[in-house]
Amino acid sequence: MRKSLLIAIPLILSFCGIRGTPTPPRRIEIPRPSLRFWQMGRNLVLLPGLAEKTSGGEKIFYRRIKIWMAGKKAKMLLWKGKPAKKISVRIPANFMEQRVRLILEIKARKAKKALIKTKFFVPRYPPLPPQNLKYEIREEGILLSWRPQERDEKGRKVVPVGYVVFKNGRRSKPIFTPFYLDSKLQSGKEYRYRVCSLLRTSPPLIMSEKSSQLKIVYRDTIAPSPPPKLEALVSGKDVFLQWEKSPSPDVEGYIIIRDGREASPLVKGTDYWDRKVEKGKHTYRVVAVDRAGNRSEPSPEAEVEVQ
Repeated sequence: MRKSLLIAIPLILSFCGIRGTPTPPRRIEIPRPSLRFWQMGRNLVLLPGLAEKTSGGEKIFYRRIKIWMAGKKAKMLLWKGKPAKKISVRIPANFMEQRVRLILEIKARKAKKALIKTKFFVPRYPPLPPQNLKYEIREEGILLSWRPQERDEKGRKVVPVGYVVFKNGRRSKPIFTPFYLDSKLQSGKEYRYRVCSLLRTSPPLIMSEKSSQLKIVYRDTIAPSPPPKLEALVSGKDVFLQWEKSPSPDVEGYIIIRDGREASPLVKGTDYWDRKVEKGKHTYRVVAVDRAGNRSEPSPEAEVEVQ
């Protein structure tokens, strides 16, 4: 009888919709973020570096991040799953040149507890941004230059230790001269540049506000330099040509000129076999072609005679 009841009770409970003690919801643990930040003007720019998944591969749905400075809440952001990659927080004037504790409190759905990340930093009165940003189109690319400002926002004399260039929103590594050569360009594309002065080049960076914007539609109209030397050797009815590469950095290839006419497709290397050449004397030259299609002057001449 007792055995029959032991079998019957679970069946009755199951029929009534009662399945025993409910399983508690499974909790996740948020991986520690790779927080990076820098000061730009009077703002603190943060890259929280939040992980997208747990160590077990489960996707994390973030809900909230609170940012505290020196014990005071500076900002709170609410998210629906996907967090912001960059956050900007205004630094109060009374925090300048004082050691400040920065706290990030991060919460996510199903997390065991909020994740706390703490950093210390000393905000400084930022330097003034560079002035008179201008450019010059050169064979190597766009050369930017500017006039440094040797004062901070309070009017005190400071000498920038370097600069960073923003190209279409992307920041360069620190540079240490008041000019910058950009050679990674495409003809016909628009580029937007801004420059910041640096008061500190090691993390966390301290930089000025961005300078005024310089907008350029780049068009490469400058011809590359020609190959400086050309040699030609005859082998039966074939002619082997070899030349020194053009010193220009944006050369895409070369075209062979035989007796004043094009005699090859675009050659990527610095040598070429001209096959089945007619008998007689022939003169050769090589022309360099850059990525925009500009052609150099011909190289020095090489003369051969095919028997």
